[in-house]
Amino acid sequence: DLPSSGAIYLYLREGAASEKHLQRWDNAWDVKNPTRAGFHMKDVNPRLEKYLPLLLDDGISALHFPKRVFFPLCGKAVDMPFLASLGHKVVGCDGIRQAADEFIAENGATVAASERRAGLEVLNLALPSKDGNA
Repeated sequence: DLPSSGAIYLYLREGAASEKHLQRWDNAWDVKNPTRAGFHMKDVNPRLEKYLPLLLDDGISALHFPKRVFFPLCGKAVDMPFLASLGHKVVGCDGIRQAADEFIAENGATVAASERRAGLEVLNLALPSKDGNA
């Protein structure tokens, strides 16, 4: 289960996917690559903010009721802590450990728990609240 202001970050362990398939993404996160992670947005996606009510409307519960939101190929998306700060449960998945490490460092997250299952490393993260406490 997730901490109250947290996220689950999944990443594929070595051997869990084709090395050839992940090589391009691994190169994109390489710190020696001058165009590394050029697809990364520094701010919350404006379309997410604009269409957030539509995303959260499941037709059953109120918009403010916490939802679980999945981010495939999440990298270090700032949208995840944004939604977590609103009380939603976020689950991010990526194939590159560097992305997970940078997400943790840049968001002041702590790993509350970690486990390996079905070719994945599952990191249960505690994200700091708006006042800076984890």
